[in-house]
Amino acid sequence: MQSVTVSSCECPVCHLVLNGATRAKGKKVMPQEGDLTVCLYCASPLVFGTGLVLRRLRKQELSGPIVDDLERCVALVKMAR
Repeated sequence: MQSVTVSSCECPVCHLVLNGATRAKGKKVMPQEGDLTVCLYCASPLVFGTGLVLRRLRKQELSGPIVDDLERCVALVKMAR
């Protein structure tokens, strides 16, 4: 796994401050607007919004194969806690 430091922002669900992103596989890259992530503390699925500020996913974004990927990521974060 490859981690990068990002500007600090708070999780919109648990309000704890996050300042990093880890890519599960592949090369080390900075997240971009629209990329999905999971809060390390509360395991909430999130998306990087404008300026890489985290926001909750909208209902219309929770469809298709993305749901399976998110469910696996959330399960992994919960197991790691």
